[in-house]
Amino acid sequence: MPHLEVQAEFDQEVEDKGWAVSTERAIKAVAPDLTDVDCKQHSCRAQLSAVTPEELMQKANALEAEGSLRGTSGAKQLLLTAPQEIGGKHVMKIYVRYDR
Repeated sequence: MPHLEVQAEFDQEVEDKGWAVSTERAIKAVAPDLTDVDCKQHSCRAQLSAVTPEELMQKANALEAEGSLRGTSGAKQLLLTAPQEIGGKHVMKIYVRYDR
């Protein structure tokens, strides 16, 4: 699914405050490199950044491991957007869709 579609779906979701807070906490516990973690009703969005493109890809690959985002309860889909260079850093948005 293209990034813009996923972003549009995320933007349209209504926040489930209880689930969002606990899921954001779980994500930060298993993926401390992620910033701007924001969860709604069925999905979460976060940002990953690094100094070099290689470091960014290494961090992104680590998110796929069972002990990281893939392992958070109910996570069914992980989408990593194309890397961009912003302010001298390499960044990408991460979307996680949950089965609930």
